[in-house]
Amino acid sequence: MNVFHMIENNSSNDAYEIRSRTYANLAMIAKNKDSVLIFYKLQQEELKKLPEKIYFSAYCENYSYIADTYVEKNKLDSAFYYLSKSYQLKQKYKDPVVYQQYISFGIYYEHKNEPQKALPYFLMAYENMEKYTSRPEYLSYIYSAIAGLYAQSGIIKNRKEFEELQKASDINILTEQIAIWDGHFVNSFRRSAKELC
Repeated sequence: MNVFHMIENNSSNDAYEIRSRTYANLAMIAKNKDSVLIFYKLQQEELKKLPEKIYFSAYCENYSYIADTYVEKNKLDSAFYYLSKSYQLKQKYKDPVVYQQYISFGIYYEHKNEPQKALPYFLMAYENMEKYTSRPEYLSYIYSAIAGLYAQSGIIKNRKEFEELQKASDINILTEQIAIWDGHFVNSFRRSAKELC
């Protein structure tokens, strides 16, 4: 059954949120950038029906995704507009977790071929992530971006430092994945062994 059909006449916050998330999910699996933007704009329309103060994080995420899509489409004025909206909303509600906004600004400036402007944003993202994320895959990405920007700038010592951090992070991620896989394998083996007995 279609989720939209189930809640089509429902005007509750829950229904707006479900429709909003559904549009975001559709955007993530859409094949072309025009469709991605359509779904994110539909998500935005649903978000506007929700109280900003409560759902500002979802608003910020939506603005960031729209901005990233505009960067990919090389529509940089539109991208900057949505990046700014996302960051300003985080500031309005005094949300200290702004690494995604910094990353998006860094990518924006990389796309403009302005690595000297991109690097400070990636460094601010790194500092913010050190405080507010436990997701090692995010850190691996940021280490790689910073190392690459230092390489472009010719700052070898800093490049090597972040390359080493990325390698260590990648090893940690791989170790965690192996541990999870081993746990599943061991549990499956134990279940199979019990069934045989």
